Amino acid sequence: MLNIAILALAMLANQDGDITLQRYNLTDKMAVCNDGSQSAYYFHSATNSSNSDVWVLHMQGGGWCWDHESCMLRAPKFPTMLTSSALWGETMTFSSGSILNMPDGRYGGANVAYLRYCTSDGYIGNQSDTSVSNGWKFHGRNVVEETVRQLVVTHGMGSMSTETFIFSGCSAGGRGVMHNLNMVRTQVAMIAPSVKVVGLVDSGLYIDEPVFPGTPRTDLADQAKGIVKYNNAAVDPLCAARFLGDSYKCLLGQYAIGNGTLTKPYVVHAFQYDAYQLYNNLPVPFGHLTESELEAHPGWDNYTEVFRNRTRKVLETTTAFGEGVGVHSSACYHHCNTEQASFSTSYTVNGIPLSAVLEAVAFPISSMSPTSLIDNCTGFNCGAGCPH
Repeated sequence: MLNIAILALAMLANQDGDITLQRYNLTDKMAVCNDGSQSAYYFHSATNSSNSDVWVLHMQGGGWCWDHESCMLRAPKFPTMLTSSALWGETMTFSSGSILNMPDGRYGGANVAYLRYCTSDGYIGNQSDTSVSNGWKFHGRNVVEETVRQLVVTHGMGSMSTETFIFSGCSAGGRGVMHNLNMVRTQVAMIAPSVKVVGLVDSGLYIDEPVFPGTPRTDLADQAKGIVKYNNAAVDPLCAARFLGDSYKCLLGQYAIGNGTLTKPYVVHAFQYDAYQLYNNLPVPFGHLTESELEAHPGWDNYTEVFRNRTRKVLETTTAFGEGVGVHSSACYHHCNTEQASFSTSYTVNGIPLSAVLEAVAFPISSMSPTSLIDNCTGFNCGAGCPH
């Protein structure tokens, strides 16, 4: 009967290999978006009976806001996407090859959930006093905790003797994994003890580098300080103890990941020329930095290489944490590599995609892939696996 049910679920996938997830509203009254509307996730049960013991929760990215001014700019820019669930649809579709729709491998056809982003806080906010936040609600931590709880009580995660839960996110979602991984691991151990939690931080490795002079944007360190105060960030206690008096550093991957405050196992993915942080730190539109622009602005070129080298240094330090830690970093100019087919096909290092490194860390017995891959080449966007 189980195989027949799984076959029926598989038929919900589109003819071209896409998969369609159904919306589920969160039930906890604190699990809300900035405007107070109830947050939601999208879910599809396993389509492969061999991998029905695997669960993937992926969290959407989309920046954050850290004070009244940045939030007031965010509201009109994303009125129906990143601050409210009021106009979200009942389904979402993902292409074959993404983390939510792997065609094969140990987590191909697994149970998958996608948490849409509407809290503007990197999934770390815990602000109940709306008089402090000008009427905005920041409950990212509640949203994450309630989503994990509903995977257990509504969908049955943890009902088998041994299961694996891949807790993933991209950009602000990746930082959300970094912020919440230790908490989620503790939560799952209490309510679904048969489940092993594996974190994946995609494109969430913020480097504490001041913006280039003349760039009209805010240093990431100052943004993080704002999140701690304005959004009342629920900073991980282990990390906060490491950085007493400077808890904002726990919101920057350079410190939180580079100083070993995450519990294993987990994987860190970072593009060496991360398009979002270079957009924040240089006076160029997002995704428009080119070799010709760098040649015309030597200062930008030097800045970009310093940024890349600092990224590599953090990742090299992370690989030294040993078994249970994976690193994948191509020397590419891009941002996020989990929600599209490129997760399993492109932005490779030595021909190996991010999907293989995740499988090697999550399922070390069944995978022969290396767990740490860091590109080493010369020049902007120089990786052999970068689409050119």
